[in-house]
Amino acid sequence: MPKQYKVAWTDEIIALMGVIPDTEIAKMIGYNRNTVMRKRNSLGIKSPYWSGWNKRRDKKLGTKLDKDLAKKWGCTRPTVQQRRKKLGIPPYKKNG
Repeated sequence: MPKQYKVAWTDEIIALMGVIPDTEIAKMIGYNRNTVMRKRNSLGIKSPYWSGWNKRRDKKLGTKLDKDLAKKWGCTRPTVQQRRKKLGIPPYKKNG
């Protein structure tokens, strides 16, 4: 049986989960993507890849804060921010 090593999950690495792809984190720490994916899932962190975009949601981008839309839709703030920027939509600004 191969020797197993315990991954030292730092706060910095955990903070990247759900923001950048698991494969990038895996390369950084020298482990495979599945190890990172299992840890991310065990922490309840959603994947940075989210396929819930549709025309209705695209129209909502920029009408509220990215973090509020992300919470409502069950994805991450960077996911909403990246989509908004990709579509050339400016961020939400409160009047006043």
